[in-house]
Amino acid sequence: MKLRKLLMCLLAAAVVACVPAISTMAAETDSIVPATEDATQEELTDNEETLGDSAEAVAIAESVEKTGTTEAAEEEKEEEKEEAPEKEEITKKKTSEKKKSYTKAELRLLACLISCEAGGEPYAGKLAVGIVVVNREESSSFPNSIKSVIYQKYQFGPARNGSLASALKRYDNGKFTSASDKACIKAAKEALSGEKTVTYKGKDINMKGFLFFSGKVSGARLTIGNHQFK
Repeated sequence: MKLRKLLMCLLAAAVVACVPAISTMAAETDSIVPATEDATQEELTDNEETLGDSAEAVAIAESVEKTGTTEAAEEEKEEEKEEAPEKEEITKKKTSEKKKSYTKAELRLLACLISCEAGGEPYAGKLAVGIVVVNREESSSFPNSIKSVIYQKYQFGPARNGSLASALKRYDNGKFTSASDKACIKAAKEALSGEKTVTYKGKDINMKGFLFFSGKVSGARLTIGNHQFK
């Protein structure tokens, strides 16, 4: 009996001793769960903040890229504006180099001389004669005016034999109107304006520096119709 009571007491003591331990474990378990929940909430918050920061960074990058593109476009427009006057000036310079001014008297004289010298020649031959006259005017080896070049002694036959005078009379009387006469006027205008290129048989020929022409010329560099040029 005593032994049984002793065993009962030991068992009761063991149960009493286990109850606080179980309570403590339960308390610890309860305290761990909120900690896990808090940690999870913090992670979510951190993730949201990270995503927010990433979105903001992307937005800033896109904004910077757009700004850079806009600035680059504006800079390109500014450069084009700055280059435009230069291009215009170059174009004007090229035009002014080719286009020369001339008087009605010069046009009258040269057109009539071309008619006398190359009235029956193709247009290229008419223009070539006009270019030779203008080249002489521009050369230091010849007189410095169209009239002086045309009337220079022993140079142009029509100025000596009267045919130029007859052509001038027709011009002054309004009878310089045939297709050939009109082509001579056109050729004279081109030559006086500074044209130096003649197109003949599909080829462009630069006649700058050509100072002579005739039916036959020693050392001829070009032949158009019945004339040789050098």
